[in-house]
Amino acid sequence: MFGAEDHTARERTASPSGVVFTRSGQASFPSTWVLDELASGELHLTGLFSLSGHLTEDNAEQLLAEARGKSKRQLEELLARWFPRPDVPPTITPVTLEPAQWELSTWPGAGNPAPPPLGRVEPLSPESVRVDFTARAAFRDKLEQASALLSHTVPSGDLATILELALDPGRTDRECVLQVAA
Repeated sequence: MFGAEDHTARERTASPSGVVFTRSGQASFPSTWVLDELASGELHLTGLFSLSGHLTEDNAEQLLAEARGKSKRQLEELLARWFPRPDVPPTITPVTLEPAQWELSTWPGAGNPAPPPLGRVEPLSPESVRVDFTARAAFRDKLEQASALLSHTVPSGDLATILELALDPGRTDRECVLQVAA
């Protein structure tokens, strides 16, 4: 059976927001509270899932109050503000698709290739975002050329800085970078 230690580990305390916390501090949502929040449209299921790993007894009330009525993107920005993460190092990773990944599709018109995955922008903190996308080898080549052209301005070769400069409409050397990219 359960010993005294098992019993205390399963004890739960409810916060004023309706979120229940286990003794280990893990958030649990009572089904009536979840249904009420979802039915009102104040929180959506994806948002609830995103928040669940960050809620504690100390922050639940304020964090949930700020999260209500927010879109997924707004919730990502909220979490980045509350729980900033360090910047990620720039990387370029070759990706090879297995034939099954591009030949098979569950979309109408079977046999057509599945659409390529979309890029992703993920807030890390109020000042930085992580950008992930898949590009062709030609893009990599153009990025390397832009890096070489901007080496006097960005000697570190930082990809984020190079892309910012290349996309800045006020840059005078932008035309040179875009010409290489053409």
